[in-house]
Amino acid sequence: MQSDPICSSSGCSQYKQPEGPPAHPMDYFVPNFGMDKDIIATEQNEKVASALVGHGWAFKTPESWEKWRNRAKDTDYNFDPALSDDMITAQNSAKIAENQYNRNIDLVQTQDDPCYSSLGECI
Repeated sequence: MQSDPICSSSGCSQYKQPEGPPAHPMDYFVPNFGMDKDIIATEQNEKVASALVGHGWAFKTPESWEKWRNRAKDTDYNFDPALSDDMITAQNSAKIAENQYNRNIDLVQTQDDPCYSSLGECI
């Protein structure tokens, strides 16, 4: 079971997988040619545009935060509200009826139900 049929009894030295490619060089010198010409031109164009319009961009300032913040995050939504007393009473009554008649009450409304799509008109 442990013998490889491709090798002789002396072993598989001629078919060994090579160790792999040599590791890529690390910690080498990277020249710094300064800021890109396009970035320099864009910064200059932004200054000209701000002067033409009369105001500049202001990121992460208190004024910009107040103007552009997501106000929906200010509300603490309750995603697990407590049931009202009427619903708790209805659930308790359903459990009592299930225990009394030894059967489960299925409260899932299906499309076969004639009252499925009505707007409270069904009796």
